[in-house]
Amino acid sequence: PLHFVSSLGQFPAFFGCFASGNFSNSKIDEYQIPDKSEMEKFYPPNQMGYPWSKKSAEKILELARARGLPVTVYRFPNTCLVHKSGYTNKTDYAVCLFLTAMREGVFPDGCATAPLTPADVCVEMMVQASLLPKRKHHMYNLVDARTPYTHTRTHSRWNK
Repeated sequence: PLHFVSSLGQFPAFFGCFASGNFSNSKIDEYQIPDKSEMEKFYPPNQMGYPWSKKSAEKILELARARGLPVTVYRFPNTCLVHKSGYTNKTDYAVCLFLTAMREGVFPDGCATAPLTPADVCVEMMVQASLLPKRKHHMYNLVDARTPYTHTRTHSRWNK
């Protein structure tokens, strides 16, 4: 079987951290597929290639799957840190934002911490799903459910 790691960055709401305005009521279900028209609106194909490269790779894998290749796609969030070892990519934009917010004692309104899901947590979820004897799905959107989002942070110690 082929296990392919893709990106939740294909979803404009995820890329925009579910910020107020266009994405405040958005959610991404566990097996949801990115909407092409929404991608075109927020990711002009001739200006932003990253999400389109992931979508294209997934489309090719869908064709291979239709022809009999056992394929599973796992969409990861931004994996800029590792929970168990403490490794942190200090040049990643999400890490820089988070470190600055910690230093200043504030976090930007409308910004979630979902992009900071640790890589090892996603890999552990991927391995567990890949070892299931009879998987129900061939695509998974992986995010650490313990990650605090904007709506939970609104009523937490961040605002005190």
